[in-house]
Amino acid sequence: PFSLGENETCKVYCFYQVGRLTSNEGKTLSAKIRTYWPSSRSSAIFCGTRQEIKSLLDENPSWQDYFPQENRLEELPYTCEEFIHCFFNMIHCSNIPFSPEATDKMCRLIVAAYRQGVICQWKKKEIRDYLRNQLIPAYCQHAMSQLKEGKEESLLFDVLPEDIDESQLLTLTSTYTDTLEELNEMVGLDAIKQSITTLSHRMHFYATRRQLGLPTSDGTAFHAIFTGNPGTGKTTVARLLGKIFHSLGLLSRGEVICLDRTKMIGRYVGETEDIMKHILQEARGNVLLVDEAYTLYSNNDNCDYGRHAVECLLNVLSQKDPDMLVIFAGYKNEMDKLMSMNPGLVGRFPYRFHFSDYTADELMQIAETILTTDQYVLTNEAHVILRESINDTAANHTENFANARWVEQFVRNGIIPAMADRVSSTSLISPDAYQRIEASDVQTAYEKFNPRVIELKPRHRVVGFNK
Repeated sequence: PFSLGENETCKVYCFYQVGRLTSNEGKTLSAKIRTYWPSSRSSAIFCGTRQEIKSLLDENPSWQDYFPQENRLEELPYTCEEFIHCFFNMIHCSNIPFSPEATDKMCRLIVAAYRQGVICQWKKKEIRDYLRNQLIPAYCQHAMSQLKEGKEESLLFDVLPEDIDESQLLTLTSTYTDTLEELNEMVGLDAIKQSITTLSHRMHFYATRRQLGLPTSDGTAFHAIFTGNPGTGKTTVARLLGKIFHSLGLLSRGEVICLDRTKMIGRYVGETEDIMKHILQEARGNVLLVDEAYTLYSNNDNCDYGRHAVECLLNVLSQKDPDMLVIFAGYKNEMDKLMSMNPGLVGRFPYRFHFSDYTADELMQIAETILTTDQYVLTNEAHVILRESINDTAANHTENFANARWVEQFVRNGIIPAMADRVSSTSLISPDAYQRIEASDVQTAYEKFNPRVIELKPRHRVVGFNK
């Protein structure tokens, strides 16, 4: 509080995480806020994402007049000039003087790194981390070595050009670049990789235009539908999309919230709506991945509570900047039926990605990657048997084949346990014995994990109803 006069005091209230004020519990707090503000003796600052502020004002229409457009400030990524100013302001606050030569080198380095896209999304935290973890330790190490060599102490107080390692900044890659590389390193999924890369480049293009002060009228939603069998990488790609969109400032957090019907439906309509409000609150800033989304909707039962969950999602899907990426995932035929049952959903999902089953070569590559990562070695005969087993599975798998998930179970729950049984029956203890996989290990495992003999339990594909 600060004094306005002899008998008058003004208080300024600053509220963070305002998204919580729109939840059921937060409404009670909002009511208390209204008892103290607005008033002639107090003012308030609300900090949150664009959508959080919009939701707050929608919940409290009487507050709209207290937030004129000129009082609504949106934080954008630094321009290159602003970055340099912020950087040297932090240096000044740290009481570490730069020599003129070091200042010139640092400015040129920042410009180069900014143009490469390495630091264009950095904020104060990332700058502070760079100073604490890289620049200042390098400066201190150089100063101590100079002091031990008997150099004049007056020369030790300034950061010199040699204290600045260009490779420490220019070789850093942005989260955006790292994530695209991680995507492209995934086995198979060539069409998915190209589509996601194109989408990411588009979003990056618009983000850069905004940084340059150029008009960007694109307001296309980026919600998506993932179709395909289990184990084809849908959840992994959703996680990578979250990281990409977070790096571009489109999502405030970028984590993945995975749900299915059982976590979204209550025992009655009111409970379902409460559950969905909580889910949407938790999903703000994140990727909301709804697995087997088609189970939420039935054209034959108006009493099915899944309809209410879909209606709650439609409110988010219709928003221009929801600070949320919604992904519906499931089998292709069922997802097509879902879209036809509710035409209102079709236009809300502008992107559709189909994840094809892995080929035999790709399944083999996945198996070899798992084994190599854990330092297992296949004998030549074991390698042949493993290849034959995977070829046989790829050529004859059932409709519910679990792709990479099957491979992981085959290796981790089949081959390795069979190997453990064999090794444990001997008294030999050596690195080679605990690394080498024999043909018998693979054969024993395939007797258990051959999908034609004992099929993996299929994922539930029947629409459920609440009565």
